[in-house]
Amino acid sequence: MTKFSQKRREKKIKERCSALAGVLQKIRPLYSRASEEQKHFLETMIGAGIWYIPAPQGAWTGYISIESIKLFQNSGAKPTVSYEHVIPRKIAARELLKKPITEDVLRRHFINKYCKVHYVTPRENKVLMRFQRKPEFDASLSSYQKAGIRLVKVTNDELKKIKNGEVSTIKKLLKSFSADITKP
Repeated sequence: MTKFSQKRREKKIKERCSALAGVLQKIRPLYSRASEEQKHFLETMIGAGIWYIPAPQGAWTGYISIESIKLFQNSGAKPTVSYEHVIPRKIAARELLKKPITEDVLRRHFINKYCKVHYVTPRENKVLMRFQRKPEFDASLSSYQKAGIRLVKVTNDELKKIKNGEVSTIKKLLKSFSADITKP
């Protein structure tokens, strides 16, 4: 990413966090007296707002699912992976709606917490959804374990090689994680 595009991204993050903090301030009183149905709706709206804030550099946690790595092993075309938010947007929205928050605090929370993603397959993303609702959700990897998703830590360099379909790296990684991998 060039310095210019990084500065533009940072400016966009700042401006959108400012706008979202203003919206949160205005609707928090409504949220506090809303019915459960209205709260769900407001959480969805704020969650969508969070989704439209661009992710900063460093949003990826370093974790990718074994199944995602396997997708790149046998693919002639570039496979699709999902950017799975560590904290689901609706849960982030619920947290933000419950207490007053400044623009600066919102931006810090976004950069350090709400924008963080793991890479999983689209199928795994769908399975995971039912384990990311209240009251079951916690921000640890237990949601992934409950969903039967095995996340592994890889380096940025390894991720680049995986995404480029470098078979030797993919095979080496899969072999190193093979103790817990079941064959398809």
